[in-house]
Amino acid sequence: MPVRGQNLNSKQSGVAVTSTTINGVKIALFPTNVQGIVYGIKFVSDSEPPTGYIAMSTDYTTVFSVDDNHDKEYWKGKSGHFDLTLFQTRDYIPGQGHTITPNANMVGDFRIGSQTDAQDIQINNNAFTLTIPQPTCDAATLENSDNASGTQVNLGDYYTSELIGNKDPKKIPFTIKLTGCGGVNHLITKLTSQYVSPYSNSMLADINNA
Repeated sequence: MPVRGQNLNSKQSGVAVTSTTINGVKIALFPTNVQGIVYGIKFVSDSEPPTGYIAMSTDYTTVFSVDDNHDKEYWKGKSGHFDLTLFQTRDYIPGQGHTITPNANMVGDFRIGSQTDAQDIQINNNAFTLTIPQPTCDAATLENSDNASGTQVNLGDYYTSELIGNKDPKKIPFTIKLTGCGGVNHLITKLTSQYVSPYSNSMLADINNA
């Protein structure tokens, strides 16, 4: 008994936006309301073989076939469901939290059985809603070390000769410890000092003359 899936990409004004390859099969990835977040659709059964994705082909494609089903009744009393796998592409721009939903298109359908005796299962834009929280961390603290304590980092002492001619700066290692983070892929840190030039807040001052 074959399970066939039809990708409606060419029939629904280019629903699929891209593809990826899983286990040697090119699967279709469909858009959501958030740029750079796409998803694939997989049929999952507790029979054998267990799974199959909607492929990138725009024709009916056999996802998997249960041989000799009439005699052995592989699917008798079995159940199945659909899994949606989310993917992040390079077009995604991290920012505020998002509620992700599929775009308003029917992306495909599955047919279980032969073409003359089949049950159709359709996937539409009401398939799922997923909330991604805003990227955040509970706390960011300096780990105490020879160069750091509390909220301060000691960058050391310099001679004027060390600052002339764009010489290689000293390397002052320190560690920022993050806890309770979610959705964070990079950080921007800011250095402040109480010793700044009276002529420019962007220049450090000589503490001996401050």
